[in-house]
Amino acid sequence: MDSHKTIEDVERALDSLKELLQHDCIKNLKISERFSIQNDYADKSFPNAADAGVYIFTDANRHVLYIGKATGLGQRIGQGYIGRGIDGSAVLKGSKVAGATELHTIRMEPNFNFMAPAIEEYLIGKIRPLNNVVGIGGGTTLG
Repeated sequence: MDSHKTIEDVERALDSLKELLQHDCIKNLKISERFSIQNDYADKSFPNAADAGVYIFTDANRHVLYIGKATGLGQRIGQGYIGRGIDGSAVLKGSKVAGATELHTIRMEPNFNFMAPAIEEYLIGKIRPLNNVVGIGGGTTLG
């Protein structure tokens, strides 16, 4: 497993998927601005917090550690992966995101929430993040 894929590799994989599917709900997908887990947690909401989509945790070198999907990105990220410490700072929860310093999201267009699992599986198959094990080798054949 190549653990040195970066967020830029995700960008290229997403561009490849857009070319393959040629539909507006795919062509308009984009990766959010970087959310610094330690620096932005106290002041900002998670990117696309109210929306369905895909989330990507990266380390300080922008290597992709974990990719997931959610119908409510903010709720899933807050309940499952990033909590508030006693001093109000961000605390990572669980081994899947250990070492993560950044979060990125990909927002699904309204009425296309059902595409999040497909995009998640596609990106996991292309990127093979260090901490994703479910779904790897599960038959992702596009591109």
